[in-house]
Amino acid sequence: MSAFTGCLTIRELEPGRLWQLVDPVRYEVGSKGSGAWIEVPSGFETDGASIPTFARLFLAIWGTYGRAAVIHDLLYRLLAAGTPHQMAPTRRDADRVFREAMAVLGTATALRWAMWAAVRVGGGFALHRLRIRLRAAS
Repeated sequence: MSAFTGCLTIRELEPGRLWQLVDPVRYEVGSKGSGAWIEVPSGFETDGASIPTFARLFLAIWGTYGRAAVIHDLLYRLLAAGTPHQMAPTRRDADRVFREAMAVLGTATALRWAMWAAVRVGGGFALHRLRIRLRAAS
């Protein structure tokens, strides 16, 4: 099974909305010893798990899936910028890595599949909005 190195260390930038990685997060994709890594650098800004407001009654932005959400945010950011990570050249691949990473972190099976299904349904809209924001920022 795949593996993460290190803990998730973040600092809040905008209360309840935006955080910044203090330390990098590394995830080995596929299986331990594969040598295929995704690294999110320190300083990366994330919104954690993109949970719709109504669902926050049941789910936290940060949970067992926190590091998986950070990896997923990076993969989507790279896709939006037109420079996808070699381990996730498509949105489908990024979503698959998210599901795999949640399994590694011990996220409950039903929750893992529900969160994966949510990004499969809503991820295209999120990626579109991210592309617009990146274009506006440049």
